[in-house]
Amino acid sequence: QGSVGGVRGRFEVRMSRSRPPTDPLRSGPRDRVAFRSRASLLNLATPGATLNMPNRDDALQLLDEWVENEGLKNHMLAVEAAVRHYARLRDADQETWGLAGLLHDLDWEKHPDVHPTKAVEALRERDYPDEVIQAILAHRASYTGVEPTAELDKVLIACDELSGLVVACCLVRPNGVDDLKPKSVRKKLKDKAFAAGVSRDEVAWGIELIGLDQNEHIQNVIDGLRAEGEALGIRGEDLGR
Repeated sequence: QGSVGGVRGRFEVRMSRSRPPTDPLRSGPRDRVAFRSRASLLNLATPGATLNMPNRDDALQLLDEWVENEGLKNHMLAVEAAVRHYARLRDADQETWGLAGLLHDLDWEKHPDVHPTKAVEALRERDYPDEVIQAILAHRASYTGVEPTAELDKVLIACDELSGLVVACCLVRPNGVDDLKPKSVRKKLKDKAFAAGVSRDEVAWGIELIGLDQNEHIQNVIDGLRAEGEALGIRGEDLGR
Protein backbone atom coordinates (compact mmCIF):
# COMPACT_ATOMS: atom_id res chain seq x y z
CA GLN A 1 0.00 0.00 0.00
CA GLY A 2 1.11 3.65 0.03
CA SER A 3 4.41 3.95 -1.73
CA VAL A 4 4.34 0.36 -2.90
CA GLY A 5 0.87 0.56 -4.41
CA GLY A 6 2.35 0.62 -7.89
CA VAL A 7 3.47 -2.96 -7.55
CA ARG A 8 0.16 -4.23 -6.17
CA GLY A 9 -0.31 -7.78 -7.36
CA ARG A 10 3.37 -8.60 -6.89
CA PHE A 11 3.02 -8.63 -3.13
CA GLU A 12 0.40 -9.08 -0.47
CA VAL A 13 -0.01 -7.69 3.01
CA ARG A 14 -0.04 -9.98 6.00
CA MET A 15 -2.71 -9.08 8.53
CA SER A 16 -2.02 -7.70 11.99
CA ARG A 17 -1.99 -10.13 14.89
CA SER A 18 -4.56 -7.91 16.59
CA ARG A 19 -7.41 -9.01 14.32
CA PRO A 20 -8.37 -12.03 12.18
CA PRO A 21 -7.17 -11.95 8.57
CA THR A 22 -9.84 -11.01 6.04
CA ASP A 23 -8.85 -8.97 3.01
CA PRO A 24 -5.17 -9.80 2.31
CA LEU A 25 -4.65 -6.31 0.85
CA ARG A 26 -6.13 -4.42 3.80
CA SER A 27 -3.56 -2.35 5.65
CA GLY A 28 -3.28 -1.84 9.39
CA PRO A 29 -0.89 -0.89 12.20
CA ARG A 30 1.12 -4.09 12.05
CA ASP A 31 0.48 -5.53 8.61
CA ARG A 32 3.32 -7.45 7.07
CA VAL A 33 4.48 -6.95 3.50
CA ALA A 34 5.14 -10.22 1.72
CA PHE A 35 5.70 -11.22 -1.86
CA ARG A 36 4.56 -13.83 -4.32
CA SER A 37 6.70 -16.84 -5.11
CA ARG A 38 6.33 -20.61 -5.22
CA ALA A 39 7.52 -22.73 -2.32
CA SER A 40 8.53 -25.47 -4.70
CA LEU A 41 11.05 -23.17 -6.39
CA LEU A 42 13.12 -22.75 -3.25
CA ASN A 43 16.05 -25.14 -3.12
CA LEU A 44 17.70 -24.34 0.19
CA ALA A 45 20.50 -26.54 1.43
CA THR A 46 19.97 -28.35 4.70
CA PRO A 47 23.37 -29.42 6.04
CA GLY A 48 23.63 -30.76 9.53
CA ALA A 49 20.10 -32.12 9.72
CA THR A 50 19.29 -34.11 12.85
CA LEU A 51 18.33 -37.72 12.30
CA ASN A 52 14.60 -38.39 12.64
CA MET A 53 13.82 -34.69 12.84
CA PRO A 54 11.07 -33.48 10.50
CA ASN A 55 12.75 -32.00 7.45
CA ARG A 56 11.97 -29.09 5.15
CA ASP A 57 9.73 -31.17 2.89
CA ASP A 58 7.67 -32.14 5.94
CA ALA A 59 7.45 -28.48 6.94
CA LEU A 60 6.34 -27.39 3.47
CA GLN A 61 3.61 -30.02 3.49
CA LEU A 62 2.45 -28.76 6.88
CA LEU A 63 2.51 -25.18 5.63
CA ASP A 64 0.31 -26.13 2.65
CA GLU A 65 -2.16 -27.81 5.00
CA TRP A 66 -2.44 -24.85 7.34
CA VAL A 67 -1.93 -21.75 5.19
CA GLU A 68 -3.97 -20.70 2.17
CA ASN A 69 -2.97 -17.04 1.89
CA GLU A 70 -0.09 -16.80 -0.57
CA GLY A 71 1.14 -13.56 0.96
CA LEU A 72 1.51 -15.22 4.34
CA LYS A 73 3.26 -18.24 2.82
CA ASN A 74 5.71 -16.02 1.02
CA HIS A 75 6.39 -14.00 4.14
CA MET A 76 7.33 -17.23 5.90
CA LEU A 77 9.58 -18.25 3.02
CA ALA A 78 11.35 -14.88 3.11
CA VAL A 79 11.96 -15.11 6.84
CA GLU A 80 13.25 -18.64 6.37
CA ALA A 81 15.81 -17.42 3.82
CA ALA A 82 17.04 -14.65 6.13
CA VAL A 83 17.23 -16.91 9.19
CA ARG A 84 19.08 -19.61 7.24
CA HIS A 85 21.63 -17.03 6.18
CA TYR A 86 22.25 -16.20 9.81
CA ALA A 87 22.70 -19.90 10.52
CA ARG A 88 25.41 -19.98 7.87
CA LEU A 89 27.07 -16.91 9.34
CA ARG A 90 27.03 -18.34 12.85
CA ASP A 91 27.85 -21.94 11.97
CA ALA A 92 24.49 -23.09 13.32
CA ASP A 93 22.26 -25.89 12.09
CA GLN A 94 20.61 -24.52 8.95
CA GLU A 95 17.91 -27.19 9.02
CA THR A 96 16.75 -26.35 12.52
CA TRP A 97 16.98 -22.59 12.10
CA GLY A 98 15.26 -22.79 8.72
CA LEU A 99 12.33 -24.72 10.19
CA ALA A 100 11.79 -21.98 12.77
CA GLY A 101 11.74 -19.31 10.09
CA LEU A 102 9.49 -21.28 7.78
CA LEU A 103 6.91 -22.27 10.40
CA HIS A 104 6.89 -19.30 12.78
CA ASP A 105 3.47 -18.08 11.58
CA LEU A 106 1.95 -21.48 10.84
CA ASP A 107 -1.30 -20.88 12.74
CA TRP A 108 -1.65 -17.14 12.12
CA GLU A 109 -4.28 -17.53 9.41
CA LYS A 110 -6.42 -20.10 11.21
CA HIS A 111 -5.93 -19.07 14.85
CA PRO A 112 -4.74 -15.44 15.03
CA ASP A 113 -6.16 -14.87 18.51
CA VAL A 114 -4.07 -17.62 20.11
CA HIS A 115 -1.10 -17.53 17.72
CA PRO A 116 1.35 -19.30 17.98
CA THR A 117 0.04 -21.78 20.54
CA LYS A 118 -1.96 -23.93 18.10
CA ALA A 119 1.07 -24.23 15.84
CA VAL A 120 3.23 -25.24 18.78
CA GLU A 121 0.76 -27.99 19.74
CA ALA A 122 0.94 -29.38 16.21
CA LEU A 123 4.72 -29.16 16.06
CA ARG A 124 5.13 -30.92 19.40
CA GLU A 125 2.88 -33.75 18.21
CA ARG A 126 5.17 -34.13 15.18
CA ASP A 127 8.40 -34.12 17.23
CA TYR A 128 9.80 -30.82 16.02
CA PRO A 129 12.89 -29.79 18.02
CA ASP A 130 12.48 -27.87 21.26
CA GLU A 131 14.75 -25.18 19.80
CA VAL A 132 12.24 -24.54 17.00
CA ILE A 133 9.27 -24.49 19.37
CA GLN A 134 11.06 -22.14 21.78
CA ALA A 135 11.85 -19.69 18.97
CA ILE A 136 8.28 -19.72 17.65
CA LEU A 137 6.88 -19.07 21.13
CA ALA A 138 9.40 -16.32 21.79
CA HIS A 139 8.67 -14.44 18.58
CA ARG A 140 5.35 -13.43 20.19
CA ALA A 141 6.62 -13.02 23.72
CA SER A 142 3.98 -10.41 24.59
CA TYR A 143 1.32 -13.13 24.27
CA THR A 144 3.13 -16.35 25.20
CA GLY A 145 5.28 -14.96 28.00
CA VAL A 146 8.26 -16.85 26.54
CA GLU A 147 11.13 -14.40 26.34
CA PRO A 148 13.75 -14.62 23.57
CA THR A 149 16.84 -16.01 25.25
CA ALA A 150 18.45 -18.35 22.71
CA GLU A 151 20.36 -17.10 19.71
CA LEU A 152 17.76 -18.49 17.30
CA ASP A 153 14.95 -16.74 19.21
CA LYS A 154 16.62 -13.39 18.75
CA VAL A 155 17.54 -13.93 15.10
CA LEU A 156 13.98 -14.95 14.23
CA ILE A 157 12.58 -11.77 15.77
CA ALA A 158 15.25 -9.66 14.10
CA CYS A 159 14.50 -11.11 10.65
CA ASP A 160 10.70 -11.25 10.88
CA GLU A 161 9.62 -7.64 10.31
CA LEU A 162 12.73 -6.51 8.47
CA SER A 163 12.36 -9.19 5.79
CA GLY A 164 9.03 -7.65 4.79
CA LEU A 165 10.54 -4.19 4.49
CA VAL A 166 13.49 -5.44 2.44
CA VAL A 167 11.16 -7.26 0.05
CA ALA A 168 9.05 -4.12 -0.34
CA CYS A 169 12.20 -2.19 -1.21
CA CYS A 170 13.10 -4.78 -3.84
CA LEU A 171 9.69 -4.49 -5.48
CA VAL A 172 10.00 -0.76 -6.15
CA ARG A 173 13.58 -0.81 -7.46
CA PRO A 174 14.59 -1.29 -11.12
CA ASN A 175 17.08 -4.03 -10.22
CA GLY A 176 15.17 -5.52 -7.31
CA VAL A 177 17.47 -7.12 -4.76
CA ASP A 178 20.45 -7.17 -7.13
CA ASP A 179 21.98 -3.85 -6.07
CA LEU A 180 20.00 -3.06 -2.93
CA LYS A 181 22.06 -1.37 -0.22
CA PRO A 182 21.36 -0.84 3.48
CA LYS A 183 21.23 2.90 2.87
CA SER A 184 18.11 2.49 0.72
CA VAL A 185 16.45 0.27 3.33
CA ARG A 186 17.26 2.73 6.11
CA LYS A 187 15.67 5.53 4.08
CA LYS A 188 12.46 3.53 3.67
CA LEU A 189 12.59 2.55 7.33
CA LYS A 190 12.31 6.23 8.23
CA ASP A 191 9.44 6.74 5.79
CA LYS A 192 6.51 5.42 7.80
CA ALA A 193 4.18 5.71 4.81
CA PHE A 194 6.23 3.08 2.97
CA ALA A 195 5.23 -0.50 3.84
CA ALA A 196 3.32 1.07 6.71
CA GLY A 197 2.39 -2.31 8.17
CA VAL A 198 5.99 -3.11 9.07
CA SER A 199 6.48 -2.33 12.74
CA ARG A 200 9.47 -0.04 13.07
CA ASP A 201 9.50 -0.70 16.81
CA GLU A 202 9.88 -4.44 16.25
CA VAL A 203 12.64 -3.87 13.72
CA ALA A 204 14.52 -1.78 16.27
CA TRP A 205 13.90 -4.35 19.01
CA GLY A 206 15.21 -7.16 16.83
CA ILE A 207 18.41 -5.27 16.06
CA GLU A 208 18.87 -4.59 19.78
CA LEU A 209 18.36 -8.26 20.60
CA ILE A 210 21.07 -9.53 18.26
CA GLY A 211 23.46 -6.74 19.21
CA LEU A 212 24.53 -5.77 15.71
CA ASP A 213 24.94 -2.45 13.99
CA GLN A 214 21.81 -1.55 12.01
CA ASN A 215 23.68 -1.50 8.70
CA GLU A 216 25.23 -4.90 9.35
CA HIS A 217 21.92 -6.53 10.17
CA ILE A 218 20.16 -5.01 7.17
CA GLN A 219 22.98 -6.21 4.93
CA ASN A 220 22.70 -9.71 6.37
CA VAL A 221 18.98 -9.84 5.61
CA ILE A 222 19.61 -8.51 2.09
CA ASP A 223 22.26 -11.17 1.55
CA GLY A 224 19.93 -13.90 2.77
CA LEU A 225 17.18 -12.84 0.38
CA ARG A 226 19.62 -12.21 -2.45
CA ALA A 227 20.89 -15.79 -2.16
CA GLU A 228 17.37 -16.89 -3.10
CA GLY A 229 16.66 -13.93 -5.37
CA GLU A 230 15.82 -15.95 -8.45
CA ALA A 231 13.53 -18.37 -6.65
CA LEU A 232 11.83 -15.60 -4.71
CA GLY A 233 11.24 -13.48 -7.78
CA ILE A 234 12.88 -10.32 -6.46
CA ARG A 235 15.70 -9.85 -8.95
CA GLY A 236 15.39 -7.09 -11.50
CA GLU A 237 14.93 -9.48 -14.42
CA ASP A 238 12.31 -11.45 -12.51
CA LEU A 239 10.37 -8.26 -11.90
CA GLY A 240 10.26 -7.60 -15.66
CA ARG A 241 12.36 -4.46 -15.58
